[in-house]
This record gives sequence, C-alpha cells and structure tokens, in this order.
Amino acid sequence: MLPVALMAASLALTPAQSAKIDAVVAQVMHAHNIRGLALGVARKGHTVILRGYGYRSCDANAPVDGYTVFSVGSITKQFTAALVMQAADRGELPLDAAIKGITIGELLAQTSGLVNYTDAGQTLESALNAPPQFPPGTQWQYSNSNYYLLGTSLQDVTKQSYADLLAARITRPLRLTSTTFGPPLLAENVARGCVWSGDAWQPAPYRTIDEPAIAFSAGGLSSNVPDLLNWLGALDTGGIVNPDRFDAMTTSGTLPDGKPTHYGYGFFTADWYGLRIADHSGNIDGFTGEDGIVLDDGTAFAILTNADAIDLTPLAKSLVEIVEPLKNQALVASLGRAGIFEDPNVTKLVTTLVAQLAQDRLDRSLLTDAFNNRLTSARIRAYAAQLQPYGRLEQALFNDSTTIDTTTSETYTLNFARGRLVMVVSLRNGGVDAISLEAAR
Repeated sequence: MLPVALMAASLALTPAQSAKIDAVVAQVMHAHNIRGLALGVARKGHTVILRGYGYRSCDANAPVDGYTVFSVGSITKQFTAALVMQAADRGELPLDAAIKGITIGELLAQTSGLVNYTDAGQTLESALNAPPQFPPGTQWQYSNSNYYLLGTSLQDVTKQSYADLLAARITRPLRLTSTTFGPPLLAENVARGCVWSGDAWQPAPYRTIDEPAIAFSAGGLSSNVPDLLNWLGALDTGGIVNPDRFDAMTTSGTLPDGKPTHYGYGFFTADWYGLRIADHSGNIDGFTGEDGIVLDDGTAFAILTNADAIDLTPLAKSLVEIVEPLKNQALVASLGRAGIFEDPNVTKLVTTLVAQLAQDRLDRSLLTDAFNNRLTSARIRAYAAQLQPYGRLEQALFNDSTTIDTTTSETYTLNFARGRLVMVVSLRNGGVDAISLEAAR
C-alpha cells in the first residue's frame, strides 16, 4: 500500500489540468456574470483542487477562497434524504409509511404528485392541501413540497428539530463545521447573494420563500466546498448510510410504465462520458451551486457561487472531463460547441413545443398514441399557466441525452426573458412520449 503522502502525490493534478480548470472557470464566470465562485474536487479522500475566484460580496472586493460559505439551496435534499435513510434503519421512519396516501419513498423519489409550494402563486398551505396532480408513484415531478414534508416527518418521529437532528447525526460526527441549517454560524468569509442587473452586481432581492424556515429541509442549508467534499466522501464510503441505502439514493427510479426518472433519493442520476454520476444543483436567494460524485470511483466535486439561477452542469462536466479518465472520450464537447448527442431537430422540436404550450395548444400529431391518450386538455392549460410568468423564450440549451431501451430522454435548460425552466422531452419511435417542465434548481 502506498504511504499517504505518495498516494496524495499520485492523485495530484498536473499544471496543465489546473490551468485548464482556471481557463474554463474564467470563461463561465464571464459568460454568466458570476460575481464569486468556489470549487473543489476530491479523489479517493484527497482534495486535488480547492480554489476560489472572484468576490464574495456584490459591491466590495472581498475575495472568495476555497472555504467561503454559501447558501446551497436544494443540495440540502441530499442531507434530508440521508437523515431519512438513517431513520429508516433505526425503525423510526419506514419508507413504506404513508402520509395522506403518499409513502415516504414516493416523497424521496419525487413521485408524490404534490404541488410545489415554491411555484408562483402557491403557498405552503395551499400546496400541501391540494390534491396530488397525479396518482402517487405513477409519474415524476420535482417538488420542494416532498422534501419539506420529509423534514416535518423526521421531526415528528425523532422529537428533535431538523437543525438538531442534522447536527447530531451528520454535521458533528463528520466535523462539517461550516454546514448549518439557516445562516452561517460565523460572519467571516460568507458570500452574499448577487444578481446581475445588466451593468452591475446588486444584492439579491428579498424573497420570503428563501427564508431558512420556509426553505427548511428542501433548501435551507449553508455550507462550503470542503464540507461538501467530505460529505460526499462519507456517503460513498458508508460513513453516513449503509451501502445499500446509498445505492438507493444514487440509482434512478423507474415508473410503472418502465420509464426512468433519472432521480434517486436527493440525487439526480446521469451518464457523463460513460461515467455514472449522481449530483444535485441548488438555487436560492442569489446563490447557485452543484455537487456530485462519480459513482465509478468516488471522485467528488462541488461548485458554489453567489450568482442567481446559473446552469452549472456544463462546468461540472468540464471538471469531470479534466480530472477523470473517461470511458468514452468521443462524447467530450469543446466549449462553445454542441455536444455529440445534441440533435438540431430535437432542439427545434423543443422550441416548437414551448411556443405551442405557451399558447395553450399542442399539435397532437407530434405525440405518440400513448401520450396523446393520457395528455388531457387540463394538463396543457397547466403547462400554459406555468410558462406564462416567464415571458419570451430566448434560448433552448441542450444539457443531456439518455437512451434506455426504445426511449430517449432529452434535457434542455430553457432561458426565458424572466427566468429559467428545465424541460425533459422523452421520444419513442419518433414521437413525443412525455414532457416534464420544471423550475430550474
């Protein structure tokens, strides 16, 4: 066995790799007007890069470093899912336990059908009291309401607050001293959320849904890159949940019709360059982050910014491409050029679908017979209502393509005049077989 020092040296990045990361970060920060950014990568328990770029304040030149603390938004869901796995193993909260006819497992898997309480026009009370949008377990739809209910369920069965439970079972045992529920414990080296006004950075506007008490177990944590890398490493090596539970967290669910959800419990699942990836993004109050793990070898990555509503997946994929031995080098796309999987005809189809749905209509000849039969007029009206606040579609940005059996799922980030959505279009035998339209996380 190699001594620790030799092991660390063998995993270190080359100067060329480091320079390439710096160049990619500079390009991404410039393209998206990101005020400050921290990132890190750990391999086999050793951090191989930890860096900060830019500034942690919107109006002052206080630099970001690798230890700067950010709000992490929906990355919180990983922690909530792990707490539920622990509670299940302790017999406190079985995954088949039900709340209003919805199981804990369905809440974890985002298949409950609950209305998202952070959507425009919703309140927590209205979302939780509304009937499910589809029979639980039959479809996938991202909803913060799922993970809010998981947090309250944990509190009910353990008789502890979410903050106390998090500290007792995760952050104290792992010594994650910068990870807290709510505001950071210390005022030093903390980033402030920023938005780009078109010619300057400004503090992110106050939004009630971003209060820790409202975001709660769906998005209320603050953390930094080293803590997230340690967290992911502990998950991967059995330090927080047993291996079977971690497999469940990082394995795509499957719907009754055989379609994959590309979501486990608190993690999205994907294939990057032939590597199995589990990751999650977070967007809240002028902050955007993403962390994840390469399941093939345990390489962990984390990116945190004080910029609002940025798609960090291309940067995360670039990190993986730079530091990992890829299984399929042919899938690597250069910056500014479409990936090998992007089909211009599908991109055109996506823009057509968005334009039609925004007008409360849809050319049903584009659909498979099965989807045509199950897509109701009420659902089309719901799509129109969902799109209306966002205004004009400015760009459909291809993210990923996954094919399982005869179904190909194409994922796009839709950049509108007033915000972003993520659209997944499933294609089968040349027809649209499913449409998912969700708020960008």
